[in-house]
Amino acid sequence: MTPGAEPVRTDTFIQDGNAVYADDGDRVSVTWFADGSPVVTAAEIPTEKIEPADGVSPMSIQGCTYSSGSGYANAVGCTISGWWGTVQMAFLADYTTVQGGPDHIVDTYNGWQQCVIPTTCSRPSEIQSKYYENSTPAYSRWASTVTAPWGSWEVWMQLNVGGDSGWSTSS
Repeated sequence: MTPGAEPVRTDTFIQDGNAVYADDGDRVSVTWFADGSPVVTAAEIPTEKIEPADGVSPMSIQGCTYSSGSGYANAVGCTISGWWGTVQMAFLADYTTVQGGPDHIVDTYNGWQQCVIPTTCSRPSEIQSKYYENSTPAYSRWASTVTAPWGSWEVWMQLNVGGDSGWSTSS
């Protein structure tokens, strides 16, 4: 949690039957820092593959139910989540990708957080959004304030939708 800290190692694996941070079959990356703290990222390996025009498939979002039709694909009930040491934050989202048209976010909802002592967290809320793709991807950013005995800071998760794909970013 030290600003500017550089990771010393990253381990990547497919989660098997001992799920701790992710569901079975998720691609998990654990980035380790010099003080021993980890950052865990889990990306679902979808059971139904959506084939957008450019061949890229969405793999950085968990728990979606996918459906598709002629030239479009829907992702519903997706979990956008992140871990920062003792803090986890997430929200749910629905989005649609449209081949040859603007992709868009349909809705974001049900933000939640989990903090381990000594940290406490505010309930996350959407702080920035642009729901339709144009020259840049659509996005929805949710944030939570974390407080600990040594100070407070903000963590955020963002859903990005564009180029016939969806992915998440965080800080």
